[in-house]
Amino acid sequence: MTESMLNITLIILLLLGFVTGLKRGFILQLIHIVSFAVSFIVAYMFSGDLASRLRLLIPFPDNIQQQSVASFVFDSGTIEDAFYRMIAFAILFFATHIVLRLAGSVLTALTELPILRQLNKWGGGALGFVEVYIIVFILLYIGAVIPVSEIQTPIQQSSIAINIVQNTPYLSSAIQDLWTQYGVM
Repeated sequence: MTESMLNITLIILLLLGFVTGLKRGFILQLIHIVSFAVSFIVAYMFSGDLASRLRLLIPFPDNIQQQSVASFVFDSGTIEDAFYRMIAFAILFFATHIVLRLAGSVLTALTELPILRQLNKWGGGALGFVEVYIIVFILLYIGAVIPVSEIQTPIQQSSIAINIVQNTPYLSSAIQDLWTQYGVM
């Protein structure tokens, strides 16, 4: 995948997030965002514990040169530690997110109030964009850590992907801290 193809794909995903949010509306999208934030917090807090258990179940590839892998993402720490924390984070994040979204879907009756319909629609669009942006951020970050050059090369060559991974307020530093400094291994 070339730089421009990945950039176009990222732009399309972000626009689809906005359109999806418009269709869902603010209230339903707020439920999705809150479940997203709670999922992030749960994954952030417990990924270190799960990572130490995953280390026993999933072997780290032997043929990886740690200096060349994801060097544009990590300043310190080992790729192996980050690899297990990343897998643990993804498992916890997506499992928690699915459970909370299912629970939150019960509250969708509020989206049909006539007074709030327009505000609900545009607010949902904004929240949809934010939700997809964060999902794209996490997927790009995971892709940057996975020791496969077919995944890392397009990310490293995409100006939008690099910008998302390195310059997202708070999340860029929080994820880097999570996967390189924190977590008992």
